[in-house]
Amino acid sequence: MIVAHILLAAMTNSVVVNSWPSYGGGPQHSALYYGASQSLALDHWHTGLDDDPSYYGNAVFIHYASPVVSPGNTVLYAFRYNQTVNNTTDYNNWHVMARNGASGNVLYTVKTDFLAPVIWPNDWTSVFPLCLTPVKLNGVWNTGVAAGAAGGSVLILSNADTASYTQNRVVFYTTFADYTANASAYSNIYINTPITPDGNGNIYFGYTVKGSDPANFPQLGAGGIVKMNVSTHQSQYVAISKLNIPGGASQIQTNSAPALSSDGQHIYLGVYYNEGGSGPAYLAKVNASSLTLEASTALMDPSVPGNNAWLIQESSAAPMVAPDGHVFMGAFRANYGESHGWMFQADANLNTNDANGSPFPIGAFGWDDTPSVVPANLVPSYTGAAQYLILTKYNDYADFHNSDPGAIGDNKVALLDPTSNSSGIDRQTGVKVMNLVMGILGPLPDHNTGLGSCEWCINSAAVDVNKHSAIINSEDGHVYRWDFWTNTITDHHLLEPPTGEAYTSTVIGPDGTIYAINNSVLFAVGNNVVASAKPAQKTLVARR
Repeated sequence: MIVAHILLAAMTNSVVVNSWPSYGGGPQHSALYYGASQSLALDHWHTGLDDDPSYYGNAVFIHYASPVVSPGNTVLYAFRYNQTVNNTTDYNNWHVMARNGASGNVLYTVKTDFLAPVIWPNDWTSVFPLCLTPVKLNGVWNTGVAAGAAGGSVLILSNADTASYTQNRVVFYTTFADYTANASAYSNIYINTPITPDGNGNIYFGYTVKGSDPANFPQLGAGGIVKMNVSTHQSQYVAISKLNIPGGASQIQTNSAPALSSDGQHIYLGVYYNEGGSGPAYLAKVNASSLTLEASTALMDPSVPGNNAWLIQESSAAPMVAPDGHVFMGAFRANYGESHGWMFQADANLNTNDANGSPFPIGAFGWDDTPSVVPANLVPSYTGAAQYLILTKYNDYADFHNSDPGAIGDNKVALLDPTSNSSGIDRQTGVKVMNLVMGILGPLPDHNTGLGSCEWCINSAAVDVNKHSAIINSEDGHVYRWDFWTNTITDHHLLEPPTGEAYTSTVIGPDGTIYAINNSVLFAVGNNVVASAKPAQKTLVARR
C-alpha cells in the first residue's frame, strides 16, 4: 500500500512530482506548475502531430489534444494520419506516441482504432481522448495510460514509461466479449471529450451517439457521462437526458473535459440541447459516485436578456474548479458579436449569486478558453481581496471591424479579478465584467488582417508558480513567458511561422521542459545546454 500511496500522491498533487496527467494539468484544470521550469532558449526536439496538415488549408482546424507528461518524464500525444483505400482518403486515423521527454526518442507507438466524432471538413476536428492514470496490475501500481478507441471503448496501458506494458480494451456499456462479437453494431458510439483522471484509478469522459442507439442499449441516449475504473474495469454511465436538467439538455459538450471538485466527489460538465449549440446551455454538477444530478445552472447571455449563451463544438473550453470551489466556464455569446463569449462563474453548488443575492462577476471573454488559476500573491501590483486571479484570453478580433468599428484587434491575455466588477465594462455591450487586473497585448501584428496584434493561441495556459509567470502560445508562431511581477514578456522562442489555428495548451514537464503546439507541431523547449537533447531532424517524424 505504500507504493500505491506514493503513486496516487504523484498523480493528484503537482507539488510532488509536477507531472501533467491530463488537460489543464489535473482534474480541476487549474494548470498550476510548482517545479523549476526551464528557459525558452532551445528547441530540444519537435515532432509533427499530423502527417498532412495541409489538409486543413491555410489554417489548422483541429483541436490537438494536450500532451501529457508522466512523473518518469515520458511525453504522450496523439498523432493523426491519413490512409487511402480504394482511391478514397481517410483522414480519421490515430496513433498514441510516447517519447522520452529529455531526448525526444520514441519509446513506443500505440495503434488505435479511435474515430473522432467530428472530422474536418464537416467541422473542426475534435480532441483525441488521452490521459495518465494510476493502474494496478497484479498487485503493482504504475502510472498508466487511458486512450480513446472505437465504439466508445478505452485502451488501458499498465505502464506509461515502457513499451513492456499490458494493454486492455474496456467498454463502458457492455462486456469485452460482446463488443468484440458485435463491434459494427456499436460503431456509432464515440468518446467526444478529453479524459479526466481523478488520481485514484477512475477516469471520466463524455460520449455521443451518432444516429440511433444500439437496439440493446436504448439507455445510452444521444450522449452522456462515464466513470470507469481502469484497474477493475468496472464502469458506470448515464445519459445526459436522464439527468433531467431543465431545458431538455441531452448531450455533453464536445471537446469539453469534465472537471472534478478537489475532493473528487463531484463532476462538473458543460451540457446542451443539441450539438449545433443553439439550444439551452447548462453547467451541471453530477455526483461522482451515483452519477445523479446535484445541481445545474443555465448559462444566460447577460447582454441579451432571456437568451442562453451557447456551448458549441468548435470550442474546447472546459469547466475549471478554483481553490475555493468556484466553477468557471466559457461560453459563446447568443448574438455572436465579435466572438468574445463570456467567462461564467458559479459557486460549488452552481449558485450564480452570493449569499447576499449579488451576482458573481463574469468575464468578458471565454468561448474557447479554460481559465488558469494565478495565486494573487504572484501579482504584487494587485491590492484587492481575491486569493486568486484567473488567466484568460482577452481577444478583440479585428476581422469584425466592418460590423463593429470598435474592433481594432487589441488581442490580449489578461488576469481578471473574480471577486469584483467595480471597474470592468465590456466594450461591445456595456455589461459589467470582472476587473482587468493586468493584461498584455500580442507582441506582433496580426498576420491576417494587418490590424492589431496576433491573438494568443491557448485554451489552457501553464502557470509557473515559482517563476511568477505563465507560458503562453501565440498565433504569431512564438511561445512566450509572461512575467506577473513586471507585466512584461521576459522570454520567448520562435516555433513556426504565423499560422491561424484552433487553440492549444501549454504544458510543463517534471524536468522543467516546456511543451507548446504550433502549426501542427509539438515542440519541447528548454535551456541552452541539455546533454541528452538530440537534433530533432534525426530523431523525430518528418513533417510534410
